Amino acid sequence: ITKEKFIRTFREKQITLFSGQDIFKLFSLKPSSAKALLGRLKEGEIIKPLTRGKYLFLLAATPPEEFEIANFIYAPSYVSLESALSFYGIIEQFPYQISSITLKKTKLLKIGEKTFTYSRIKPEFFIDYQREKNFLIAGPKKAIFDFLYFAYKGTRTKNNLRLLRPERINLKKSALKEYLLAGKAL
Repeated sequence: ITKEKFIRTFREKQITLFSGQDIFKLFSLKPSSAKALLGRLKEGEIIKPLTRGKYLFLLAATPPEEFEIANFIYAPSYVSLESALSFYGIIEQFPYQISSITLKKTKLLKIGEKTFTYSRIKPEFFIDYQREKNFLIAGPKKAIFDFLYFAYKGTRTKNNLRLLRPERINLKKSALKEYLLAGKAL
């Protein structure tokens, strides 16, 4: 397969993020051919490796948002904590890293200048996230709950609780009650 065919196919299908497995399926290539193609595309600055086996198509008409990349590089996950709180205007500061929730082990990934953090949560609390454009994100109430959950577990600074401004989205503290009553959360 040529670089030109790769570029044309990815632009037509509007693919921005992909895995090595996607290349096998899309072009019906043998593993050795796919590996060689990925090497040529990387060398030609057509793709950029993000993590092992996951890539960014650099010539896409519309590049993916950072939150979309966060979901893609470590799945299953959804954006939450400081990132979601900032997205909804519940905290004023914009975080320097993208914070997500996952069912997998807690992880920190640095890709270029951006840091992506993933915090593991119990399966029963891996709920109430929604699709926003091309990414998954906690709703406002769930983002606050996630922040409180990790603050009381000691992985977020309790001093930062004062930064929360739930009134900005007309969210009353009683709205969190359903999560807190869900059991052994804190």
